[in-house]
Amino acid sequence: MSNRLPVHIKTEANKYLFERSVGGLTTGLINLFKKMKGYWIGWPGINDIPNKDKSKIYNKLKKDYRYVPVFLRNDEFEGFYNGFSNSTIWPLFHYQSMHTTYDQSQWDTYKDVNKKFCKKILEYAGKKDVIWVHDYQLLLLPGMLRKALPEATIGFFLHIPFPSQELFRLIPWRQEVLEGMLGSDLIGFHTFDYTRHFLSCCLRLANRENEFGMMKVDNRPVYADTFPMGIDVKKFFDFRTKKNKPVLLNKDLAKKKIILSVDRLDISKGMLERLISFERFLEKYPQWIGKVTYILICSPSRTHILNYQILKKKLDELVGNINGRFSTFNWTPVNYIYQSVSQEGLIDLYRRAHVAFVTPLRDGMNLVAKEYLASRNDYKGVLILSEGAGACNELGEALIVNPNDVEQMADSLNNALMLPVDEQKKRNKIMITRLRRYDIYRWGEDFMETLIEKGKKGEQLTNIELTEPIMNRIVNQYKSAQRRVIFLDYDGTLVTSSRKNEKVLPNNEILKLLKKLSSVKSNRVVLVSRRNRKILRKWFSGCKYLDIVAEHGLWIYRHKENSWEPLEQHVDSEWQAHIRPILETYVDRTPGAYIEEKPHSLTWNYRKSDPALAEIRLREMTINLLSIVAGKNLEILRGNKVVGVKLNNISKGKAALRILEEESEADFMMAVGDDWTDEEMFASLPETCVTIKVKYEELSRAKYFTKSPKGILTLLDKIV
Repeated sequence: MSNRLPVHIKTEANKYLFERSVGGLTTGLINLFKKMKGYWIGWPGINDIPNKDKSKIYNKLKKDYRYVPVFLRNDEFEGFYNGFSNSTIWPLFHYQSMHTTYDQSQWDTYKDVNKKFCKKILEYAGKKDVIWVHDYQLLLLPGMLRKALPEATIGFFLHIPFPSQELFRLIPWRQEVLEGMLGSDLIGFHTFDYTRHFLSCCLRLANRENEFGMMKVDNRPVYADTFPMGIDVKKFFDFRTKKNKPVLLNKDLAKKKIILSVDRLDISKGMLERLISFERFLEKYPQWIGKVTYILICSPSRTHILNYQILKKKLDELVGNINGRFSTFNWTPVNYIYQSVSQEGLIDLYRRAHVAFVTPLRDGMNLVAKEYLASRNDYKGVLILSEGAGACNELGEALIVNPNDVEQMADSLNNALMLPVDEQKKRNKIMITRLRRYDIYRWGEDFMETLIEKGKKGEQLTNIELTEPIMNRIVNQYKSAQRRVIFLDYDGTLVTSSRKNEKVLPNNEILKLLKKLSSVKSNRVVLVSRRNRKILRKWFSGCKYLDIVAEHGLWIYRHKENSWEPLEQHVDSEWQAHIRPILETYVDRTPGAYIEEKPHSLTWNYRKSDPALAEIRLREMTINLLSIVAGKNLEILRGNKVVGVKLNNISKGKAALRILEEESEADFMMAVGDDWTDEEMFASLPETCVTIKVKYEELSRAKYFTKSPKGILTLLDKIV
């Protein structure tokens, strides 16, 4: 699914002519598309098609190409594409906030068109199909598809930058945009910076934490990852121009040192800054006057938008000023070509240009830089590349510049023209080899393979909500069993968590349920808690048949013996003296954080802290802790808003296994918990055990989830 189909439709003599379009995205996906035998759905490139012609175009595209068109009216296209897509998202995501508009009617049209695309997909997509959505025009589409096809595997790729949260939060409808993207199973970006910015926005604006790029959304995992888009390197490297190819350079130009830039007219491309730096280059290095020519190719784009009209006017004036100032009778410093150039013509220019001057202010990837290198089958030439281009992360051997630093760019032009041929070849061979390894085909296959893998993993990690029919099924399993073992966490599971004891005292309803449940002779009921053993024994003294696991598994109370037994005879707590100062440092530096201490664990809780600040502190703290716990009987565990350091040999899971060793006849097992310590218990229990998590914001090994303790109390009430 992309905004536009990879086909050009033209009208000529009242007939519609169809021609495959060429481009990076089409090249990369067309082979995958053919292999997977699906449908490509998008806008056909023309609007307000008469109703009598729509079915003709529809049938032609579907039959010959397996393309499915989404027809738009001119007013829809204006508000959707020229409006919100290119007047709000495009400039803001390219850090041009001064050129960004926030228009409610354009936003409404954008939503309506995304719904129109969704409706068209639903005519073709099965409930478990794989759907790949592309780019900023369709940010809401994954969320819409998820609601209609909850079991589908949905991928989304953004081909432009994703901005920092300070910029993204300027969008009045930012929440809906994020939720739309989060309808995906996998969200792809060109660079790690864009991925990082997206995850930061999810944390700060949607309160969604991630673990190594994975978030939990509506009880399913959503992954964000980096996939730098490549090009068809072999095609450019091996390209043979026709014998009678058009000559793009006259004889005089061919004798000069050529600097080349190729851009679409856009405010993000840095063309004005580049021209100013070229002017400064001629001032600073006058020895190049008459010996070098700058060929500036600019393809017309969005010419009806005022900002682009203003940019074009400034560009024309600046080219005129430079040529008027430096031209001689037989030399013009800037050759300005305001038109599109064929791919054959571009490759010819790439191979003749001594320097490729690629300096966008901000660009998602910039394939021109890669095309220039791939075209140089002689390995000569120098690439000057902006640090604002996504390609900069892969092409570190280029001359990297700040696109706003006029002096640096002027100096880089001189350095590029002076760079020895041996050094040029050495750098370019490294970069071309890298581009070959991760070309456009590898990019497409990598994303699709990862999407399918993550989709399958998501099915395994997704919990099922504890509905009444499922409760009834569990009750029936309980009834038909001869011997039962039930593990019940306390804080957050039977009562809402609180640091104050008086707020979590067991009420009469809980005591009554536990008393009834534990008094059944064929039941063994074990209360599992992080709390102190003396407090637990005091609170539940009226439940005389209840067993208790206290302090995260350190102590086990068996009602038959009426005594406590330690899980380990010798518990070393000296390690806490080394860990506590580190945690205290990060408590002091993170308002709202606090430490929870147990004999075998220390936990840093940041539930009440600013999530973005806590995330930064968390990374620093984890690095410091890793150097201390390495090689010791300690482990670091991360849960929901907590990080704990604990002894390896003590856990709720190990305590549960100790009890199960005594219950070999059990044919019904159930375990309920709410935090990271309970995950150890879920992992240690047999597959046949009924496991329930009281929380659904994070992924769990439990089979079922319920949103609050009320769901567990309802289930226990049904059981008793």
